[in-house]
Amino acid sequence: AREIALAAAGVRAEDLAEYEIELDTHRGAIIYDVEFTTLNGDEYDCEIDAATGSIVKFEEELRAEPAQPQP
Repeated sequence: AREIALAAAGVRAEDLAEYEIELDTHRGAIIYDVEFTTLNGDEYDCEIDAATGSIVKFEEELRAEPAQPQP
Protein backbone atom coordinates (compact mmCIF):
# COMPACT_ATOMS: atom_id res chain seq x y z
CA ALA A 1 0.00 0.00 0.00
CA ARG A 2 2.83 2.39 0.82
CA GLU A 3 4.46 1.86 -2.58
CA ILE A 4 1.15 2.45 -4.40
CA ALA A 5 0.60 5.70 -2.49
CA LEU A 6 4.15 6.90 -3.07
CA ALA A 7 3.89 6.16 -6.80
CA ALA A 8 0.60 8.08 -7.04
CA ALA A 9 2.23 11.06 -5.34
CA GLY A 10 5.47 10.83 -7.29
CA VAL A 11 7.42 10.68 -4.03
CA ARG A 12 10.46 8.50 -3.26
CA ALA A 13 10.69 6.62 0.05
CA GLU A 14 13.95 8.48 0.79
CA ASP A 15 12.02 11.77 0.76
CA LEU A 16 9.62 10.81 3.59
CA ALA A 17 9.78 12.61 6.90
CA GLU A 18 7.06 10.38 8.39
CA TYR A 19 4.30 8.03 7.34
CA GLU A 20 1.45 6.06 8.88
CA ILE A 21 -0.57 3.15 7.50
CA GLU A 22 -3.81 1.90 9.06
CA LEU A 23 -6.48 -0.59 8.03
CA ASP A 24 -9.92 1.01 7.86
CA THR A 25 -13.21 0.65 5.99
CA HIS A 26 -14.71 2.82 3.24
CA ARG A 27 -18.25 2.11 2.01
CA GLY A 28 -18.02 -1.45 3.29
CA ALA A 29 -14.62 -2.20 1.71
CA ILE A 30 -11.43 -2.74 3.69
CA ILE A 31 -8.87 -0.10 2.79
CA TYR A 32 -5.37 0.96 3.71
CA ASP A 33 -5.28 4.58 4.86
CA VAL A 34 -1.79 5.84 4.05
CA GLU A 35 -0.77 9.28 5.31
CA PHE A 36 2.69 10.71 4.85
CA THR A 37 4.70 13.91 4.96
CA THR A 38 7.76 14.63 2.84
CA LEU A 39 10.95 16.27 4.05
CA ASN A 40 9.88 19.56 2.42
CA GLY A 41 6.53 19.55 4.29
CA ASP A 42 4.11 18.30 1.60
CA GLU A 43 1.31 16.16 3.10
CA TYR A 44 -0.55 13.30 1.43
CA ASP A 45 -3.54 11.13 2.36
CA CYS A 46 -4.28 8.10 0.20
CA GLU A 47 -6.89 5.37 0.67
CA ILE A 48 -6.23 2.11 -1.17
CA ASP A 49 -8.64 -0.79 -1.59
CA ALA A 50 -6.99 -3.70 0.26
CA ALA A 51 -8.43 -6.33 -2.12
CA THR A 52 -7.69 -4.70 -5.47
CA GLY A 53 -4.88 -2.21 -4.79
CA SER A 54 -6.86 0.55 -6.51
CA ILE A 55 -6.81 4.08 -5.12
CA VAL A 56 -10.14 5.07 -3.55
CA LYS A 57 -9.10 8.58 -2.45
CA PHE A 58 -6.02 10.74 -2.97
CA GLU A 59 -5.46 14.14 -1.38
CA GLU A 60 -2.36 16.29 -1.28
CA GLU A 61 -1.55 19.48 0.54
CA LEU A 62 1.55 20.95 -1.02
CA ARG A 63 3.63 23.42 0.89
CA ALA A 64 3.39 26.82 -0.75
CA GLU A 65 6.53 27.82 -2.56
CA PRO A 66 8.14 30.95 -1.13
CA ALA A 67 7.62 34.03 -3.22
CA GLN A 68 10.58 34.95 -5.38
CA PRO A 69 11.94 38.43 -4.65
CA GLN A 70 11.37 40.90 -7.45
CA PRO A 71 14.56 42.53 -8.86
